[in-house]
Amino acid sequence: LAKPWGLDALAWRLDNPLSEEQSLLRPSLLPNLVESALGALKRRQPSVALYELGRAFGRKNGKLDETERVAVVLAGESVARQWNSPARDWDYFDLKGLAEGLAHGLGVTFRCSTAKPAEVPAWAHPGQCAKLSVGGLMGVIGALHPSLLKALDAPKDLGAVYVLELELMAPGKSLNKEPKYTAFSRIPSVERDLSCLMDRGLEAAAVLDFIRKEGGLGEARVLDRFEGGPLAEGKKRLTFRVTY
Repeated sequence: LAKPWGLDALAWRLDNPLSEEQSLLRPSLLPNLVESALGALKRRQPSVALYELGRAFGRKNGKLDETERVAVVLAGESVARQWNSPARDWDYFDLKGLAEGLAHGLGVTFRCSTAKPAEVPAWAHPGQCAKLSVGGLMGVIGALHPSLLKALDAPKDLGAVYVLELELMAPGKSLNKEPKYTAFSRIPSVERDLSCLMDRGLEAAAVLDFIRKEGGLGEARVLDRFEGGPLAEGKKRLTFRVTY
């Protein structure tokens, strides 16, 4: 797995491995994660979004360097085809938005800058790669190189695979905001569609706020919008999908 990525020379070899496939300490989380993603796509899974938290083993001053990392891979469809819009694949900005959302949730600084040619890994597309910083996590974000996708026997109709890998560079740095656990509801949820006739000028956001606040519902979204006959002039019908 490490060889097509150009990472086999960086990996540490075990003296007594359990198998040939497990003879190297992984220098990155990405090869295994991408293999899982491509395997899902080959089994007709239209959309794949995977992440992993784990340890990787590199070299620093000729010695073993063990680091904590997080990796993400997006491939396939981001949005499925609907009656009024075509399907849309994952793109670079989807992944960047996830990283930015992670920084916001942890209360840390987010930075993204163009990677210089010397900083682009061998496995990355040179025109779609950037340096990323999420608090004490630093790494790269971008698309896999087309030649790597070919070497990994990716599906022929696959447009691109987007990945990020961040390494914990400041393990002693505390987070400004720690996530809090919320218990699961003891009552099973159920979805219902609610169609409402209203004035055309009434904003959908105002109705959503009313449903969520006054109705006490955690989730609600606009499912459909209809105007024209047989509705009266100046009227519209919005259909909301609400979760009780």
